[in-house]
Amino acid sequence: MCVSCSSGDRSLGVKGQDDWEEVSIEVDDLVDAGLSLVSVNTGIVIWASQYTNTIFQIDNIRWEDTDGDNEPEDPQIEYNLLQYGKGNVSDVINPSSYRCAVDYGNWIYNAGVVEPAIPGCNAATKIPTGTPTKIFPQIIGNALDKNVPTHKWWGSIPFRGEMRVGDVNDTAHVTADPIRARVSNKVYA
Repeated sequence: MCVSCSSGDRSLGVKGQDDWEEVSIEVDDLVDAGLSLVSVNTGIVIWASQYTNTIFQIDNIRWEDTDGDNEPEDPQIEYNLLQYGKGNVSDVINPSSYRCAVDYGNWIYNAGVVEPAIPGCNAATKIPTGTPTKIFPQIIGNALDKNVPTHKWWGSIPFRGEMRVGDVNDTAHVTADPIRARVSNKVYA
């Protein structure tokens, strides 16, 4: 969690000397200590304050809404779950997962197979503005009659990566073919 160093340490006291011990920490207490919920950017960090060679086993971590307010909303998007292998996949990507970066332009990621450029990006929150432009798969044969995951269709997939020196409008691409994957700053049709 991103708690400012100026907020001080949060001591848990001596724990687990004799056996497993449950520890509960209120998120509101962390917010009061300086945690910004819009900038949580790491996992849980725990260390021994008085001992060396200490072994921690942390298990069964979960977030619970104990005060009953602010129930999470269901996604406001239409989606279907498709059986795939022993699990399932959604037929759409949740727009809440979209993120962006500002690097000689505004670039979107976590948005599926889309054009990499996006009209705007809030650099502080990494939340893009505008609607991503989908790229449609180039599939043939029996694949035309099935739901095909993006990693199995033929085509170029843009990704965030190095651009060619001197050309801020050209992103890198991975192009799959039956023999190898080419990584290039050019699209191969």
